[in-house]
Amino acid sequence: MTSAQQNMVGNLISSLSLTGGRGASAGGSASSAIRTDVDQDDVDRKCFEELTRKKGFAESQAKKAMEKTTAQRAKDGDLAQGFNEQKKRRVHRAMDWLILNCSYEELPEAFKKSAKEARDSRKKKKGGEEEEEDDDEVGATASSSSRETDVTKELFFAGFGKKIAKMAVLNARGEENKKGDVALDDLLSAMSESLKKTALKRAKMAFAESGLEDASKERIEEILLDARREELADIGGLDVEDIEDDNFAQFEIQMKGVVSLGKKKPTHATLSLDFRRSKLYPFEPPRVHFTHPTLTFGRQAAVTRALVEVSASEEYLGEPMLDGLIDWLSGDGPLDAMEKYRVNAETLIDAYYEDDEEEENENEDDNNKGGIPRPKTLTNAVPTTSNKGAPLSQNDRLKIQSERDKKFAEQKKAMLKHGA
Repeated sequence: MTSAQQNMVGNLISSLSLTGGRGASAGGSASSAIRTDVDQDDVDRKCFEELTRKKGFAESQAKKAMEKTTAQRAKDGDLAQGFNEQKKRRVHRAMDWLILNCSYEELPEAFKKSAKEARDSRKKKKGGEEEEEDDDEVGATASSSSRETDVTKELFFAGFGKKIAKMAVLNARGEENKKGDVALDDLLSAMSESLKKTALKRAKMAFAESGLEDASKERIEEILLDARREELADIGGLDVEDIEDDNFAQFEIQMKGVVSLGKKKPTHATLSLDFRRSKLYPFEPPRVHFTHPTLTFGRQAAVTRALVEVSASEEYLGEPMLDGLIDWLSGDGPLDAMEKYRVNAETLIDAYYEDDEEEENENEDDNNKGGIPRPKTLTNAVPTTSNKGAPLSQNDRLKIQSERDKKFAEQKKAMLKHGA
């Protein structure tokens, strides 16, 4: 690294630590602070108007939903957010409760299909048993399902497809409050899976151009490990011998445009890198995690997703990329990703609940459509084993689902073109 690059990185990184453990998970702990400058009565009033006037729920049902989700707001740190974020979360939590608990007859027509699917999914998790529960017991069950729905929505707004986001959350294992992190990890791994499969080919081509045509995979990995250790030491201002673990690295970065309200000292973003499954770095990207204590899970997911796209781009692959990733995080990249998330959250919320209507219409009898062929629907379940009977990994299943979504979209486009 040149002296100019060292100066650039030194200005971008407020503090740096190379650790031997995992980076912080994307979920983070919810803040218990309460914004005194936000009028809670005004938040409740706006939420009530949204549920009744725009969504079409009865006033009694809207009021009950808001009462049932009040405790969860405090628990998850909603009260520490600004007015707009509080209002959005208030509406989303109430909507999730209504989808699961409002009587089917009182549901607005636009939400009946989504409600049926959500309730059927909850029954399957209980083994199909029909249960009679009081409001408190229903509320506890709804809270768990609501958290899953919240995570799915945030991943959807962060740029992941609705179906694969839902699939990742449903299949995520571990503690309930960590499922979002697990699902995000699976989705990010699926994004770069194809690059990992071709990493050795790219590395061998590069080594051949340097005169090492016959280098084995083991030799290439050994050389790349030495290069990675030098890169980490260079950025950290350390000697190579001082790096205790070259599989993990963690950087604390001062982000542009992110204000830490009520904090005496500025808070920093954390970039965590895991090279254990990226032995051919930089010909394959490392596993990355981005966290910031003042950002919601959804915004962190949006930034992390954008960061993975950057690390997998042709501009970065094949060259030492860590200083470039730090530069991206310190610039406008995260702001652009969070702005996309904000726009998605405002414009796609109705689509999240209502986008099943087109799918339902496509399943109707089309004998009177002038002979226009209907695309073959790909509604069969994603297989759990390969053709040879070997179990498929979560990444493989997410990739299959993503490919099916793309194929179905192409069929739909062809149908519309044929009809025109």
